Amino acid sequence: MTNLHIPSIADVIGANKIVSPLIHKTPIRQYPELCDLLDADVWVKHENFQILGSFKVRGGIYLAHKVVEEDDINGFITASTGNHGQSIAFAAKISGMPSKVVVPMKANPAKVSSMISLGADVIHHGNTFDESLEFAESLSEKEKHFRFVHPANEPYLITGVATYSLEIHENINNVDYLFAPVGAGSGAAGASIVSEVISPKTKVIGSQSESSPAAYLAWKTGKFSHAENKTIAEGLATGHAYEYPINILQKKLNNFVLVSDQEIENSVLSLLKTTRSLVEHAGAATLAAALKLKKEIKSKRVILVLSGSNITLEQLRKLL
Repeated sequence: MTNLHIPSIADVIGANKIVSPLIHKTPIRQYPELCDLLDADVWVKHENFQILGSFKVRGGIYLAHKVVEEDDINGFITASTGNHGQSIAFAAKISGMPSKVVVPMKANPAKVSSMISLGADVIHHGNTFDESLEFAESLSEKEKHFRFVHPANEPYLITGVATYSLEIHENINNVDYLFAPVGAGSGAAGASIVSEVISPKTKVIGSQSESSPAAYLAWKTGKFSHAENKTIAEGLATGHAYEYPINILQKKLNNFVLVSDQEIENSVLSLLKTTRSLVEHAGAATLAAALKLKKEIKSKRVILVLSGSNITLEQLRKLL
């Protein structure tokens, strides 16, 4: 697994030519209240304004483009807590192919509805993402002409999602810190790859819930074992770390911060107040991490990646 190709900056630039015509070039905005809150020069990358409400669509589009170009396939199978599944469903649809997405029994209903509207055959299986993933892998063995898409161990996914970091550095110079949420790790891996080349001074900081710390523990120890998986942030909810993105993060990520679910919930509300926009729990983890490092980032230029907006009304009501 560690022998998989690590995307280069040339790969990301090439992916951007494929992806950008099909998505929004999301804004990068500054909010005085947010700058005051962190006592820093803070800019927000609004991937919560992206089509389907998530940065993940970038990876799905690029993967489908490359796979259809290279392989003889009739469709796609994957597992997801929501945003990755939407990206594969969308990419399959524009490629004229069917998709099957396995989701946990209590998956975010808004994300499930979106996948169905995109034509996906959504299969509820398992209480956790890890159980859904195992079932999707077994299903792919029966569907021989369907391409199984692992939600993390896929170079094309990381290359595709890395395009948001390319947009950041093309528009904002002298970035000191870039905060990216970490579930499986594709977004932070992509940000690390791009920043290392285009803006070597930029420190890329990953953020994950302490209630689902699998990626953090693997990054820190190099050991891949089951971890607690109880976070309310479904975009960060995995009980296992995945070797391919962790291999990249161990080489390129500058720091990794664990935050509590309460800190994430507080950050959802803070972002609603300061940016007047909805951010799902996973995306709000970047603000939670920045607040933990407030002394370190004082007066620095900081990017917060708000990775998605797919929060349900029920989740929002609980916060208000």
